[in-house]
Amino acid sequence: MTKESLSEALIKGAEKVLSMSLRDFVKLFKDLIPPFDYVMEDDTLEIVLKRLFEGKHYIIVLDHRGRLKGLITYLDLVTLFSKASMKSMPYAFSSLRELLKGAGVPLGAHGEVLARDLMERLPHWVYVDETVEDAVHLMHRDKCYHAVIRDREGMVYGVITYHSIFRAIVREAGLYLPHEVSHH
Repeated sequence: MTKESLSEALIKGAEKVLSMSLRDFVKLFKDLIPPFDYVMEDDTLEIVLKRLFEGKHYIIVLDHRGRLKGLITYLDLVTLFSKASMKSMPYAFSSLRELLKGAGVPLGAHGEVLARDLMERLPHWVYVDETVEDAVHLMHRDKCYHAVIRDREGMVYGVITYHSIFRAIVREAGLYLPHEVSHH
C-alpha cells in the first residue's frame, strides 16, 4: 500500500467513524469498547477491586435508582495508592485502612471505603444518539481520555476512549481486522 493510499484509507475510515452515532459505534465496534461493570455507590472497595481484578477497565457507579453517579478506573486507584503511600511513608506496613485514611479518603460508618468515596463524580458523558465526533470534541475540550455513553433515560452503553476510536478508524480503513492483530 502506498503512502497516499494509506492516507486516503485512514481519512475515509476517520470520516465514517467520526460521523456515526455512538449507538452505531457500540454495535459495530463492541469488541473495542473497554470492559466495564457496574457497582452501587454504597458498594465497598473490596467489590470494586474484585471487578477491576476480573479485567474490567471502568467501573460505573450507580445510585439506588440506577442513575449514573460516578466512574472508577484502575488508574484512579493506582494514583490513590501512590498518594496514600507517599503520605504514610513512616507507616510502610500499615493496613490498607490506614493507608487510605492517610490519603484523606473518608471511611464509611463501619470503617470501610465505599465506591462513592473513590469515584470521579459526574464523569464526562455523551448521549448514545450523539456522534463519535461529539465525543471527541468533549474529550478534547475537557482534557479527558474517556466518556460514558448513555441514553437520555440514564441507561449506560459503555465507555468510549480515544484508543477505541483510533482502533475503529484503523479497522474501518481496512488496515487490520481483529484476527490479524497479534498480542505479544
